[in-house]
Amino acid sequence: MAQQAGTALRVRRPMAGNAHLIDLDSPLGIEEAYQVATRLMSDPAVEYAEPNVRFRHAAVVPNDPLYYEQWHLYEQPGIGSNIAGAWSMTTGDPTTVIAVIDTGLVPHGDIGTYFDGSGRILPGYDFYDNNSDPSDPGDWSSSEQSSWHGTHTTGIINALSDNNKGVTGINWHASTLPVRVLGSSGGYLSDIAEAIYWSAGLSVPGVGNNPHPAQIINLSLQYNASTCPSLLQNAIDAAYQAGSILVSAAGNSSRNARSSSPANCRNTLTVASTNQQGDRSSFSNYGEIVDISAPGSGIYATLNTGAREPVTTPSGDSYGVMSGTSMATPIVSGVISLMLAVNPDMKYYEIVEILSHTAYPFAPGSDCYTRGCGAGIIDGTEAVRAAANPGELESIRLHKWQEALLVEIEQLKSKLPGLHDSITQDIATELREKHDQLLGTTLTVKLLESMEQDLQFIRIEIDRLQDELERRRTSTTYSLTGKPQPSSSNGGCTPGGSGFADATLPITFSFATLYLLGRARKDK
Repeated sequence: MAQQAGTALRVRRPMAGNAHLIDLDSPLGIEEAYQVATRLMSDPAVEYAEPNVRFRHAAVVPNDPLYYEQWHLYEQPGIGSNIAGAWSMTTGDPTTVIAVIDTGLVPHGDIGTYFDGSGRILPGYDFYDNNSDPSDPGDWSSSEQSSWHGTHTTGIINALSDNNKGVTGINWHASTLPVRVLGSSGGYLSDIAEAIYWSAGLSVPGVGNNPHPAQIINLSLQYNASTCPSLLQNAIDAAYQAGSILVSAAGNSSRNARSSSPANCRNTLTVASTNQQGDRSSFSNYGEIVDISAPGSGIYATLNTGAREPVTTPSGDSYGVMSGTSMATPIVSGVISLMLAVNPDMKYYEIVEILSHTAYPFAPGSDCYTRGCGAGIIDGTEAVRAAANPGELESIRLHKWQEALLVEIEQLKSKLPGLHDSITQDIATELREKHDQLLGTTLTVKLLESMEQDLQFIRIEIDRLQDELERRRTSTTYSLTGKPQPSSSNGGCTPGGSGFADATLPITFSFATLYLLGRARKDK
């Protein structure tokens, strides 16, 4: 039976109903477990086989009346951020502090009305006007109304939830540290840098110490710059060393995020925006420095009715839609806050790794697939589950690695037609065997490393064959003795001669081919 399963089996115990609980020799992902079960059912003595899946209670659904306007919370993985499922594991921890460095915060009945720490809003600071009041007085100008940008980003993360009012925040218990750095004319680099120092609990000349250092610092802002300014980078590095996790917007210029700060600063997690089709929002920056994507188009959250100055709560409380990487960024900050709630000792690199490995990949052919929007669209439920169960991360890593190798095999197979050479038959056989091996055996790091190396050799050999074919198509054909022969109507061979046709490859073997075929025979 173990031979059919493709892995070692051990009976843990008999069960009621004439069933048996079987242990495998190593943990498997759910898809791999179903593959083992399918192989076991090929044995006539086995009536049925199925993974011992883990049941959970139904997903928590908040009673906030505007919850169903927030597609980013509940839509399926690959569209929304799939956060609703995470609430069955945690709704947050009140000891988590999230700094929102933005336009400040308007008192709102669905966020908090007192900035003194008595609720979930901590005493913040206004670096724009250099005072201890972080409330948003409005950033209106002669041509635009106030945006209430900081109130919107804060509501995405920390709106009061399951209170039968308004919208739902990602974290239901964490505290917000409001920090104002933006006004009607934007904000200065110097203010933003000092706000980062202060938010992380580090000293700033002339400003009282922050008694509530933030574990997460949300940076929904941008400045077009080809390199990260030194003053900003130094502040980010200091906050990172102090233990804060900095999450920054990729920018809204529909260009490579390398041209936007703080997205192009090191030690920040850079976030691009996606739409309800699961692809890049038209405005979102992109590129290789993006770490992850999250919904950022048409995000519903808290606002204020004031056109210029804020209208006091409760009459000024309102809700509405905003779009931007500024909206995607607090979604990622919120998910990280839930991850820290179940595993408060997680390091920055561990969080990035989990977010990357649990992200929902982009569909081939999508704009994000070709331009680069990070590892995929954030999957809040799977990220929190992996944070709560670190042992599952290894299985996730192996599964993602397996998926990448299977894609590589398909890409290599697609290059074989048209080469017209006997060597390609051996390569095709080798690829089929490796495909079956990936799906039919227990995944280990050693196996996947070996597989990756083998595929690299195969790619080199296919590239060599393609190059040789192209060379022969554009040059004179040669006989076996090496003398030039003219092409003829019978496919390139001269009457009575032994010249090769244009599309025929010379009978040569590279070291890579000999190595691969020799090893294949030995393995058989």
